[in-house]
Amino acid sequence: MIVKIARFTDRRLLLGTTENFQIFNPSDNHFLTYSYNKTKPEGISYSRVTDILVENDSTIWIGTPKGLNRFNPLTGSFKSFYEKDGLPDDFIKGITMDSSGFLWVTTGHGVCRIDCRNDIKRILPGKTACRATNFWKGVSLKPGTEIFTSEESKGLILFSPVKLLKTE
Repeated sequence: MIVKIARFTDRRLLLGTTENFQIFNPSDNHFLTYSYNKTKPEGISYSRVTDILVENDSTIWIGTPKGLNRFNPLTGSFKSFYEKDGLPDDFIKGITMDSSGFLWVTTGHGVCRIDCRNDIKRILPGKTACRATNFWKGVSLKPGTEIFTSEESKGLILFSPVKLLKTE
């Protein structure tokens, strides 16, 4: 079952399914499939995809219930990030990017900001910055603003990364 579809730069489609991650090329109707293989730790961290974000031609971010993956479509290589690397939790619920180029990731236990050139920086849950920690799915950036929305167990949550950073 397809869970997430994203458009890649050259008309190709990125498909996240309950079984794998695929790249579909409509010019030749070809699917390139990447599946989880526990004997290959350099591959995608899990078979089920929860979210996809295209950063640029050489970086695609893929969320799974067992980690965040940075995929390079030019080389076919994956780099995986986990709770042990600084994520609030391994179960990735949503991925988005702000106008400054920071990646924002929602998990089952909070939100973190990632400087794609540096390390993962956890910023939530904080003292008063955002009480929600049980994000259900997705995160999106309201166009033209720095306001993020996400579903939480008690409803919709809105937060501003700029304000969150000032509370640290």
